[in-house]
Amino acid sequence: QSPSRRLIPQDLNHILDISPSVVILGDLNSKHTAWGCRKTNPNGTRLYSFTSDHPVHVYAPDEYTYFPKRFDHQPDILDICLLHNISRPIHQQVITEMDSDHLPVILTFRRRPFLTKGLPKLTHNLVDWNIFKYHLDQNLKYTPNLYTAEGINRAVENLTSSIHKSARIANNNAIRKSVNLQLPIFIQNLIQEKHRTRRLWQRTKQLIYKHELNQLTHRVKWEIDNYRISTYRRYISDLEPNDPTMWRAVKRIDNKKSSIPPLKINNTAYCSDFEKCEALGSYLENVLTTNIKLTNAAFTDLTEQTVNQ
Repeated sequence: QSPSRRLIPQDLNHILDISPSVVILGDLNSKHTAWGCRKTNPNGTRLYSFTSDHPVHVYAPDEYTYFPKRFDHQPDILDICLLHNISRPIHQQVITEMDSDHLPVILTFRRRPFLTKGLPKLTHNLVDWNIFKYHLDQNLKYTPNLYTAEGINRAVENLTSSIHKSARIANNNAIRKSVNLQLPIFIQNLIQEKHRTRRLWQRTKQLIYKHELNQLTHRVKWEIDNYRISTYRRYISDLEPNDPTMWRAVKRIDNKKSSIPPLKINNTAYCSDFEKCEALGSYLENVLTTNIKLTNAAFTDLTEQTVNQ
């Protein structure tokens, strides 16, 4: 839609009457801070009012889709998506292609929410920390020259490499089993709505979004707890005495978790939280002290002169 044209709600009603489920995509030139735009224009106000009175949800990408060629204009989100009677979660990806001031947006319908990969982890499986400690002591080489940038960089590289090698060796082949709870579609949609509201709150800092985010957070938690309880009840009701799964369930319930072992320092065991805190405090107090033997007077004088200049 042209920026000079006024958004007419009747036109949207005609489009929604075409089919029970409708998807509207494109540059509507309807800016509103509710879906992440820098500011709100009259068309954005009309669209926001329309969606408040009709079962229509507005979804916008997390990135700017419009990059004006004029220097006195700022990038903004113009290409949005309107969904009517569609409950599937969607994912929008902005791609930097085409020689235009508008970037194309790929809209994907998914049965499950789009999950991005997390940060890489040092360990993935169970770890034998005794093996880790042993190999770290073997691989870690002490570097006495810490007075130059090259020496410090070499020491940092040596420490990082030693930790990575020790962690790879100490990784156990036993994979920790995790229960993958398949959530219903309506709970997945609530989670996506909560994430969208959080992004709006982080961008705009408007209290209305903070209030909405708190409500969605409590509702998502309540729905997930109820779903887990009902799922567990169905699991219990389906158990039969002649089925081996019953005995596995009983064994899992009766299996008590082991308590945290005592902290041992110099063949002395510390059991209570207070004793552990005192022992760690004394140990760190003795370790984190200035090493007088490594003091370099010339390096200290050079550092003070550089700082004073």
